[in-house]
Amino acid sequence: MKDLLRIIVQVPGRNEPTDLVVRSIDSVLDADYPADRIAVQFIDNSDDDRWREVTDLYADDPRVSVVHRDGTVGFKAGNLNHALGSVVEEPLFVIADSDEILPRDFLRVLVPRINGDPDCGFIQANHRCLQRGTKLQRDMCHGVDVHWKWYQPLRNRFGFVMFLGHGAILRRNSWQMVGGFPEVVSEDHAYAIAIREQGYYGTFAEDVTCFEEFPETVRSFRVRHVKWTRGTCEFLHRYGIDLLRSNRMPWSEKLDILFPT
Repeated sequence: MKDLLRIIVQVPGRNEPTDLVVRSIDSVLDADYPADRIAVQFIDNSDDDRWREVTDLYADDPRVSVVHRDGTVGFKAGNLNHALGSVVEEPLFVIADSDEILPRDFLRVLVPRINGDPDCGFIQANHRCLQRGTKLQRDMCHGVDVHWKWYQPLRNRFGFVMFLGHGAILRRNSWQMVGGFPEVVSEDHAYAIAIREQGYYGTFAEDVTCFEEFPETVRSFRVRHVKWTRGTCEFLHRYGIDLLRSNRMPWSEKLDILFPT
């Protein structure tokens, strides 16, 4: 029982449908983990009042709180840093997307694992695509699953395990050491490299699987990939040279970062 620490699970969102947010939060609350050691923060910077709907729905549950922030300064990283810096004191925290479902064993398995390895800065969980919704979602899920099933496990053995922005448990000390999440579009990539420079590393948990949805329309698919492309370009521009010059990472890790990027 000594490894079962109190955990903060952060669910960041902006203009997300309330039903998706509720589904994600409920998956956390249903965890196979002591209920009094789970707290959920919905971190919202929507430009409307839908965050109030979440506040009202969980008004009677002290485990759920809503942190609202006006504006988009710092992107997703700005939201996370705002909440973590003001109200979070727990040594470990989890980031879950608002359209993500965490498995019941997520905390039970990963909390003792990261707590037992002081040099591990984060553990990235596995993911699978929910086979439902539009035909586009069902068809494209197969491509997403291949990435998680075959590519990610190899990085544990031969490359650099990247924090992918959601479905992960992180160590607060490593977050503090690098001054929080870099406030760029690809905050997850930049963060993983920043903590590696401080001696921490990440691992991939193939045995813990979260579920997420593929965009339901071509337009939403395009919006997502424009964001990823923008983030990748910004990442290479701002961090590419420093990455190549790093003395902390072997070339196998550098190449593993740069080739897919």
